[in-house]
Amino acid sequence: MAQQQRIGRRAAVRTAGGAVAAGAVLAAGMAAPTAGAQDSPGSLVGTWIITSTRAGSVPNGILVTVLPDGSFLRTGNTHPTESPAMGVWRQVEEGVYEVTYLALQFDPIGKFIGHRKAWLRIPLDPSGDSFTGRGRVVMLDPSGVESAPTESEIRGTRMLPEPFA
Repeated sequence: MAQQQRIGRRAAVRTAGGAVAAGAVLAAGMAAPTAGAQDSPGSLVGTWIITSTRAGSVPNGILVTVLPDGSFLRTGNTHPTESPAMGVWRQVEEGVYEVTYLALQFDPIGKFIGHRKAWLRIPLDPSGDSFTGRGRVVMLDPSGVESAPTESEIRGTRMLPEPFA
């Protein structure tokens, strides 16, 4: 029987950080819009400030970056027991998007204990700068066994550049 490989929190975050850095270098080499250019209204691409509210828990703060190549990056307030999350997105209707992402989970001493997998449905408001959507989350133990799903409401506001004053 194959022995299960253990991964520590620091090693997982270092690996994830390297992947993000490599992606940033790759993206920088691709044709990109000029600094300050806005994506068309109705696009999910950009950086978002999000709150998520689940029954029985306090709202939590989340930062998300949605990249034009279909990639999705998320960080929240569960550090150090959860890694930043990575995933993918797609447009399913005019102004409506779906996201799937995974985050690594750790116990309080840094031992890997599984993944958190989430699905989001995000309908942008007509301005394209905010949304109220839904999320569903399951926990996956190291062998892939899923917990019962929990549902949440998510609210997001697009982060816009501000003048340096």
